[in-house]
Amino acid sequence: MSSEPILVLYAEDSGDDAFLMQRAFNKVKFPGTLKLVPHGQAAIEFLRDAAGEGGGETVRPTLALLDVKMPLAGGIETLEWIRAHEPWKTMPAVMLTSSSQEIDVEMAYQRGADSYLVKPSNLDDFRELVAALAKFCLEGRKDVLLSLPGAIPPPKRKR
Repeated sequence: MSSEPILVLYAEDSGDDAFLMQRAFNKVKFPGTLKLVPHGQAAIEFLRDAAGEGGGETVRPTLALLDVKMPLAGGIETLEWIRAHEPWKTMPAVMLTSSSQEIDVEMAYQRGADSYLVKPSNLDDFRELVAALAKFCLEGRKDVLLSLPGAIPPPKRKR
């Protein structure tokens, strides 16, 4: 996708899931950095800083991983903000959540999610996810995300 440093922004309110993701990144030797934030509002603030609005971050995220249900701003609200603001409109955004409810899946895809994944439940599955994220970030291969066990494809359009 790009020769820029890879930075994955992960908005996750569960300490256990954040811990598993961090361990998986380390075990897989992900070719980049994981930035954990505790909720969607923190992700938005990070992105504002990365865009130069806050004078803080200079490395821009390559990918946003968003939990759907979080305090302050959930993943859907955060996704809406991302799709409405330059330079983030085209940044890949993947929903990574425990919710497989049809309404959440539909809303995520309608608002521009690139993929919707149900969270893995153990370290081995998190490692498989991180390996797929590396291929996605390095090669732009969305198919590797759709082939994961927890992947939910976009709903079929009603005619």
